[in-house]
Amino acid sequence: MKSKVNDLFSLKYYHASLSDEDLKSVKDSIDLNAKLMNSQTEEGWLEKCSTSFSMFLGDGDFKNHTGNTVIDIGGFIEIISKHFNEYLLALTNRGQDVNLILNSAWLNKYEKGDAQEPHNHGDDYRAFSGCIFLSFDKEKDAKFCFHNHNMVDYNEIDYTAFPQDKRLTNAFFAESAICPDITQGDIILFDSSFWHSVEKQKESTGRTTLSFNFEVKGTQHSAD
Repeated sequence: MKSKVNDLFSLKYYHASLSDEDLKSVKDSIDLNAKLMNSQTEEGWLEKCSTSFSMFLGDGDFKNHTGNTVIDIGGFIEIISKHFNEYLLALTNRGQDVNLILNSAWLNKYEKGDAQEPHNHGDDYRAFSGCIFLSFDKEKDAKFCFHNHNMVDYNEIDYTAFPQDKRLTNAFFAESAICPDITQGDIILFDSSFWHSVEKQKESTGRTTLSFNFEVKGTQHSAD
């Protein structure tokens, strides 16, 4: 038999536009003026942006278990659940009875020169991540991009080996990237293991996103 490479399963992400009502509800459920830190000086992230990522916060900065960003957890989960159910239906072709648990949520603000290196949010198969584009100018703002799992899994680069030269990393991940056509108010959902990045921001437009991670748990039913 002649050797060949076959497709197994295609990776699927979810992309939709929030309704005006839901976008307003999201903004009302989070603190748009949450404390932000420089991701580069706090270590752990190679590229710079201003973020409310909970890893960089002190105990006094926390407003609930997710950090300092989401104020109304119940209202936020309700909105995400509607979109996650659509995502899950497309993946499984049938409805699923699950509970969503918000693990973390944080704001990222990008000014000129800011970016996000390729990364993922973990490999837990019971978790998904997402991003809501709160302030986004599609003509000026940096693109959000996904990266080919095959390239990453078999050729993963040790970032620490090239602390002064990211050209190798950037060239490697640029070989096969998909950048969704984003509009302000859009939401995307994806498996937490998916690799993604944000390109270099070229202008100071106030590009602002809300990122989040959820755990998915099945609903337990009592026996009749």
